[in-house]
Amino acid sequence: MANFYSGSYRWTSDPTPCRYCGQEIFIHGYRRDAYSDPAYVLFDDLGPPWPKHTCVEYYIHLIQQETDPQIQREIVRRLAGLATQ
Repeated sequence: MANFYSGSYRWTSDPTPCRYCGQEIFIHGYRRDAYSDPAYVLFDDLGPPWPKHTCVEYYIHLIQQETDPQIQREIVRRLAGLATQ
């Protein structure tokens, strides 16, 4: 069940398992207004330093689903960048 902030288009989920690796994560969502598409960030924990969930299994899923080799290379480049953080 999501925790909604009154009068706002920002929300954070209760702890939920990542659909790719099973680790417990928090999903933070944001909309500019009621008509815009939402944006999401996945966190391993809430609060400073706000560690983003960097799920390798998710990136593997993206690579397997993508048919464009150029986009596949970009996904691999991003995954390599996460490994160096």
